Amino acid sequence: MSHPSGNWADDTYELTAATAAAASSPAAPAATVAGGGGAAPAPAPAPAAGQQDAAAGMSVSSSPKPPAAPPSMADGSEMQEASGNDKDNDNDNDSAKVGKRVTAIDAETDRMARLFLGKENEEQAKRRLKIVQSNPNSHLSSAKTFHEMGLPPALLKGVQSLGFEKPSAIQEMALPMCLRRPPENLLAQAQSGSGKTAAFCLAGLCNVDTRLAMPQMLIVTPTRELAVQCVQETLLPMAKFMEPPLEVFSALKGTHPPREGIRAHVVVGTPGSVVAALDKRRLLLTHCATFVLDEADAMLEDSGDSTQHRNKCIQIKNRYLPRGQHQTLLFSATFPREVKEFGLQLAQSPVNEISLPDEQDLVLDVITQLWIDLRHTRQSRLELIQELYDVLEMGQSIIFCRTKKEADLINERLQAQGFTCSVLHGSLDGLDRDATMEQFRLGHNKVLLTTNVLSRGVDVPAVSLVVNYDMPTMGYSQDPDPDTYLHRIGRTGRFGRRGVAINLIQDDSTFRVMESIDRHFSPTGSMLRQASTDVEELEKIIVEESKKRVENRDLSSEPMSQN
Repeated sequence: MSHPSGNWADDTYELTAATAAAASSPAAPAATVAGGGGAAPAPAPAPAAGQQDAAAGMSVSSSPKPPAAPPSMADGSEMQEASGNDKDNDNDNDSAKVGKRVTAIDAETDRMARLFLGKENEEQAKRRLKIVQSNPNSHLSSAKTFHEMGLPPALLKGVQSLGFEKPSAIQEMALPMCLRRPPENLLAQAQSGSGKTAAFCLAGLCNVDTRLAMPQMLIVTPTRELAVQCVQETLLPMAKFMEPPLEVFSALKGTHPPREGIRAHVVVGTPGSVVAALDKRRLLLTHCATFVLDEADAMLEDSGDSTQHRNKCIQIKNRYLPRGQHQTLLFSATFPREVKEFGLQLAQSPVNEISLPDEQDLVLDVITQLWIDLRHTRQSRLELIQELYDVLEMGQSIIFCRTKKEADLINERLQAQGFTCSVLHGSLDGLDRDATMEQFRLGHNKVLLTTNVLSRGVDVPAVSLVVNYDMPTMGYSQDPDPDTYLHRIGRTGRFGRRGVAINLIQDDSTFRVMESIDRHFSPTGSMLRQASTDVEELEKIIVEESKKRVENRDLSSEPMSQN
């Protein structure tokens, strides 16, 4: 199979340009910066060791030249994303600029390894997946190695340079369908941490010809943090050998697209920022071959703040993309029935489908799920959290709260006890959010307080504990939200590793929400185990699971066999 030379991309939330080798390991070429269509920039001092620049308005290229200054964009054409309701349980529609990315070089190979799973886990995953082809007579094939996929040589070299050979289950099944000619659309569902991002990036990059300075791939994602992660953790390291260098423009709120228009090969961003660039005619999709919705269900649901995302995705698809000349890829861990039906209509025929038909298969069996009953005790949730963290020696943890005010309060209390913790929600500006997330990724902060802004897709491998301070509900109602619960606890147990999720139950209404979520995923028995309020007993459980994480590390972080 022959494909044009290409490179790849992921997602972010303002209009910023970034390109490939900036995130490569020490052996990779140094990064250079080019203005919006590859214009030659003036040289600038190299960044400090361990840093790479994803600053607003920059286009980072993978060619082996020293970094250069960003182009000047003083025309004031700042991207304005339609504002959503600034609710306390935020859905991430805030202003911001992209900050600098500090790369943990020692973790580079491990991060990439976690895109894929061990052989034993993959065999189980493949048995769970159901495939429905648009043409039942099409030959259903899977690729056991990346060699068999016919990837462009530079892209294959990028995978091999990280020492990997074997794709994960979702990649093995999805990529051959994505690479068919003529292209076919795909709606794909797989568990959290199974390598979905790498799958759609590989598929899209095979359609990119870097000799053509026009956007050829568009990736849309619901949140800023997920977008930044996609670019830095997946796209940039894998694209370091692409020639000519791949250029990626990240559509983030608050930045200035170049006057001459976006000329990067790949554009990534959130729905509002992408539409803003399209409306201003700073972005043209006439040559776009691949359209990706990452965490598609979060943007296609017709309720609450998601309706704004849905309308913008429809606008992008029906108004700006070339009709019948692009491939649509929808990926997520969850697809409620109504959303799936709409997604299949949006993608348009022919559409192939990969799904997890059994709800029980959505829940990762590597996560120990506990609940603690505080309904009949004098102990508050905050007191329990303070006592638990006072005795707990562990890696990192995320505490999910319903409101920003709660997250701020717990953060203040834990900091007063001397804990290295931080808070992240939509009221913070973009630079603060980027810096907070970076400090957490690098392990400088052990505890992260957040709202649902961080419930989807974000991967920090050292997270061994997730705490639901509040059970997830639909908006301000008491209706349970099983999908958000699944995405929340999926921040641990990543890529086959083990983790612990603790649900704090303070009243009868919260208990009913938990029961409903439990029945949703496990109708014949409970997936939850009640735990004592004794923090020493809790510590034993968490420590025991952490030991299993270490014992299972070789299996779960060796996704593909070595060359």
